[in-house]
Amino acid sequence: MRRLFLLVAVAVLLLLGTLAFILPYLLKHHIEQHSEEWIGRRVTIDHIVLNPFTFTYAVNGVRCLEPGSTEVFVSWKEISVKCDLWSGFLEHHWRFRQLRIRDPYIQVFQEGDRFNFSDLIELGASGTATNPAEQGTTRFSMENIQLSGGRIRYAGDLLKSPIGISDLEANCTRITSDNARMDFDLHFTIDGGGEAGGRFMIDTDRSLYAVHADIQSFALAPLLPYLQDFLHTTELRGDLDLALDLED
Repeated sequence: MRRLFLLVAVAVLLLLGTLAFILPYLLKHHIEQHSEEWIGRRVTIDHIVLNPFTFTYAVNGVRCLEPGSTEVFVSWKEISVKCDLWSGFLEHHWRFRQLRIRDPYIQVFQEGDRFNFSDLIELGASGTATNPAEQGTTRFSMENIQLSGGRIRYAGDLLKSPIGISDLEANCTRITSDNARMDFDLHFTIDGGGEAGGRFMIDTDRSLYAVHADIQSFALAPLLPYLQDFLHTTELRGDLDLALDLED
């Protein structure tokens, strides 16, 4: 019996090891081949990690292009998380930890009331709605969340020039289905001059929100194209500091 148990254990380990090496490659190839069919955008992936031994799962080096273009819509260097999937299946409680999001980038473009992601929202809304009462008692928790090196670019038909933020850093200790409250820290650089950061709290159960933020050295010069529609003025000089403490 001991010999049989040993053979079964070795077979299971070999199977898991094989899947850990082969399945990510097959999944990467399948996504890249069918991404335009699914979402109308070409997606490329450097590599996928599915490691059942260290409970590590990641999708790295992702680039999603605008429809029919070589311009990047969304990209990131790394998104990884740790989770014991077997325990989640058995207990119906998914415990994720050490979520890492490195160098994410998103470009948002607005034309009228349409955005460059409106078609994706409509695509998701076309699915069959589920009744929350029928979803069971599955719970989840996410601990130790970190985002670093984020960038956001926003352009629109009403804007004089694109605006954006870079060096986005965000941290959150815990998000869980057992508690509607979420506390997180945020810091970013404003393109054109200035920095912003602070602590934020959202509690949807109690409709309670809190912002404790600081804006430092926000450059006034980039505001000039917008003000010229309303008044005659020469160049703007200087910068603005603002401290905001709000709870409601």
